Amino acid sequence: MSVTIRRLVERARVPVGAPPHAHIGYAANGDVVWVLNSGGLSVLDAASGSSKAEVSLGGRPTHLILDDDGGRGYVPVDDQLVILDLAGRELERVRLPSGPASVLVPMPPTNRMYVLSRAGCAVDVLDTRTDQVVESIPTGRGSAWGQPHEKSCGKLYIANADSDDVTVIDESNDTVIATLAVGRRPHRNGIFRERDLVYSADYDGGTVTGISISGDRVVATVPVGEHPFRLVGAEKKIGRPELWVLNRGSEAKPEGIISIVDAVEQRVTSTIEVMDQPSNWLFKGATLHVVGARNRELLVIDAQSTSVVGTARLGDDPDPASHSNMVFSSVGHLFIANDADSVSIFAPEL
Repeated sequence: MSVTIRRLVERARVPVGAPPHAHIGYAANGDVVWVLNSGGLSVLDAASGSSKAEVSLGGRPTHLILDDDGGRGYVPVDDQLVILDLAGRELERVRLPSGPASVLVPMPPTNRMYVLSRAGCAVDVLDTRTDQVVESIPTGRGSAWGQPHEKSCGKLYIANADSDDVTVIDESNDTVIATLAVGRRPHRNGIFRERDLVYSADYDGGTVTGISISGDRVVATVPVGEHPFRLVGAEKKIGRPELWVLNRGSEAKPEGIISIVDAVEQRVTSTIEVMDQPSNWLFKGATLHVVGARNRELLVIDAQSTSVVGTARLGDDPDPASHSNMVFSSVGHLFIANDADSVSIFAPEL
C-alpha cells in the first residue's frame, strides 16, 4: 500500500531567550505555550505564537508542570519551586530542603507534587493545597525521572541514573517499599498500565527493564538499541501490546532507531529507522513526531501502520537536552524549542 507523504513547513520563528530550553509545555487554560530558557521563561499565545510575557526567574529552570485545573505553573529553579499563574505572574516560592531540583512528578488525585533532587538523592513532597513541603523521601543516586504522571497507580517509581535502580514509593504514606536493580544508567521510565508494568530505559545498558506494578519485582530485561532514552506503552493508542522505545545512538553508532517491544513476549519484534542521533519525540494519539539533534529533520510516523507519513526540514537544530522540545497548540501547530534563542512553529504545507 502506497503512503502519501504530508509535509510540514515552518510558519514562524519566535524569540524566547537563550538556551538551554529544558522544557516546553501547553496549557489549554489560557491557551498558552510556556518555553523555559537559561534564566526564566517565555509565555506565548498558542494560536498565533506571539509573545505574551517574558518572565525572569533569577536562576536556571529545569522542568515545568502546567496545571490547567488549578490555573498554575510549577517550575523548579535551583533550590526553590516557583509557582506562577498561567499568565506568568509569580505567586510564591517554596524552598526545597533536598537542594536543587531537576524534575517534577505531579499527582493531582493525592494533592501532591513530587520534586526530584538529582544531587540530593531525595524527593521532596509538596502538598499543593498548602504549597508546603510535607516530606522528604530518600531515593537512589541521581534521581532522573518519575512515573506515573498525573494518574495514580498507588505507587511512584523513581529512576535513579547513578545507582542503576528504581525506588518504589507507596503514595498512601510516602514511604519507600522497594529498591529494584535495573540496567545501567536508567534515563527515564514509562508506565504501561494495560500490562501492569513500569519500564525503565537503561541508557548505558542498551536495555529496557520491566517492573511488575502489583508484584514490586523485575520481570523482564529486554535488549533494545544504542542509548534508549524515550519510551511509551502504545497499547491504548494502537490496540497492540507494544512498548515503543527511541534509541539515540552514539558517536560510534549514530543511527537512531525505534525498537518495538512485545510487552507479552518481552522481546523486540521490529524496528523503525529514523535519523542519526534523534533528540526527542512527541507521541500524540497514534502519530509520532521525531526530530534529529543535528540534521534538522523531522519525521512523522503513523504508529498503527509503522510507516513514515510526513516530513519537515527544520531551520534550526532542536534543543537536544530538553525533557520535551515539542508541543502542539490549540490549532494544531507544532512548536519546537531550538538549540538557539527561538521556537519554530510548523504547520501542514498548504
